[in-house]
Amino acid sequence: ARGALLQRRGSLADHDPVTVTFSLAFGKVTEASPTAADLLRVCAFLEADAIPEEIFAKGAGELGESIGSAMTNPLGLGDAIAEACRYSLLRRDTSTETVSLHRLVQLVLKEEMDDTTRRMWAERAVRAVNAAFPYIEFANWQACSRLVPHVLQLVETINQYDFTFEESARLLGQTGYYLNERAQYAEAEPLMRRVVDIFEKSLGEDHPNVATSLNNLAQLLQATNRLAEAEPLMRRALAIDEASFGKDHPNVAIHLNNLAQLLQDTNRLAEAEPLMRRALAIDEARDRKSTRLNSQ
Repeated sequence: ARGALLQRRGSLADHDPVTVTFSLAFGKVTEASPTAADLLRVCAFLEADAIPEEIFAKGAGELGESIGSAMTNPLGLGDAIAEACRYSLLRRDTSTETVSLHRLVQLVLKEEMDDTTRRMWAERAVRAVNAAFPYIEFANWQACSRLVPHVLQLVETINQYDFTFEESARLLGQTGYYLNERAQYAEAEPLMRRVVDIFEKSLGEDHPNVATSLNNLAQLLQATNRLAEAEPLMRRALAIDEASFGKDHPNVAIHLNNLAQLLQDTNRLAEAEPLMRRALAIDEARDRKSTRLNSQ
């Protein structure tokens, strides 16, 4: 089996003894623990350092039968990591609950896969990190920060394979929103733009998810004082949600208020006022409806 692995890897192994060593070690891991081998395959697509173990735990359902089954055993993850560490393919930091591997190991792992298998594990990695990425609120900022380097590493993979499934957009969107909240605008902007692109391709240019992603991007542009770029995005988001939900929907009120704030920032108060009044009327109508329903 190990000889076949070496043959599949081709010229890379022929010229690099270290690569041969890693490949032989991976062959031994594969024979000893298919689960450990699959963990390594996921790691091949992530940032090599400080990979949070919650990716495997929370994303187990996205990572195939072997890892999924292992996660039903409280010791399953630890046993699989220990097997990979035994052959020096992973390093575990129990104090931070992370694992790391050499970047050359990542190259070897990818070389061992054919194109179809490589794409499958790339997609699984994206889905697993998305499953681990929490809701964006201050209490979750530390958990988010652990995952951000791995999302940024996956951006190239998402672009390479042109992944347009919902989880890829959600992962980039959540990460972009988190970075925006931390005022890391340069890192957030390309992620937010990619989300718009994914939703337009997968759902159509007039889908409400496009409106949400446009609004988030516009908020970043407004925060970086690019108001002329932000305004058409806000107007487009407003138009999409008006067409999708009707002119009195709460989402419309949010877009009206955001656009009004931008108009205020450009000293166009006469244009801003009717939008604010309309947003207020929508919110008041919603509150009256809620009160009636609660009193019944």
